Amino acid sequence: MIILNRSKRIDWPRVVANLRATGMSVQQIADEVDVGRSSLQGYCDEALCSEPSFWVGSRLLLIWTQRTGLPYFDAPTRTVQASVSAVLRSTA
Repeated sequence: MIILNRSKRIDWPRVVANLRATGMSVQQIADEVDVGRSSLQGYCDEALCSEPSFWVGSRLLLIWTQRTGLPYFDAPTRTVQASVSAVLRSTA
């Protein structure tokens, strides 16, 4: 089971990289999830920290499971540092 929270999230750049490794182009992935190529590239840009909507993310994970043969709970995740405001809320 994937346990996600504010500090643990799906690693969208790795999901897309895994799909690219299966032979899909960025344009093919974008077409499959019905988003623009630039939106998909935004999910891959660590500086933008852009995340897909629920529906787009669900579709990406579905394609990822089909193409990799792995269950969705093996999707790559990453740890994100808490924001300053989140730290201040937890200590207040």
